[in-house]
Amino acid sequence: MLRRSNAGRAARARGMKQTDMTEKVKPLSSLGSDIQLLISILKCSSLITIPMEGEVSEPNDLTRHEMKVLVCLSGEGTLTGQEISQLMSMPAMNVSRALSNLHERGWLELVDDAGNRRRRPFRISAKGWRQYNAMLPEFRSVAERLFALLNKKDRRELQRLVNLLNDQLDNWAELADAEAKKKG
Repeated sequence: MLRRSNAGRAARARGMKQTDMTEKVKPLSSLGSDIQLLISILKCSSLITIPMEGEVSEPNDLTRHEMKVLVCLSGEGTLTGQEISQLMSMPAMNVSRALSNLHERGWLELVDDAGNRRRRPFRISAKGWRQYNAMLPEFRSVAERLFALLNKKDRRELQRLVNLLNDQLDNWAELADAEAKKKG
C-alpha cells in the first residue's frame, strides 16, 4: 500500500492532482434504495463464499471454482466450459482449470456431441454424483446457519424473490434488446 506522501508523488508524476478520496465517496444510505439493495445483494453473494469455502470446498479438497462448476452442472446438466463461464460469470480460464481438475478426479465425464464434434460438453459422472451427494450435509449445515434467523414463511418468500431475480437476470440480454428497440 502506498503511503500518503508516495501516493502524492505518484499522482504528480502522472500529472494528476492529489485529492482526498473521502470527498468522492458517498455513504451507502445516500445512494437510493435500489442501489442500496443491489450493493447488499452483491455483498451477500461475496460473503457467502466464506462459509462455503471453509465448510464445503476445503474439507472436500475443492477450490472455489471447482465447487461452482460442480454446483452449476448439478443444476443445469451437461454443459461446455464456455456455457458454464457465461452462466456463472466466471473467467473461462478458471472454468477450464476446474473442469480439467474435476475430470482428472473422475468427478466429470466428457459427453460426445454427434451434432458438433468441436463441442466438448461435460456432465457429472457417477463418482461425481456420489461425492456431490456426500457433500449435501455440509451444504445443509451452511444453509441452516445462514437462514436460522428466518422463519419458514420468510424463507419461502426469499426463495420466491430470488427466483424472480434469477429469471430477470436469465432474460437480461433479451430485455436489453427489447428496451433498445423501444428507444430506437
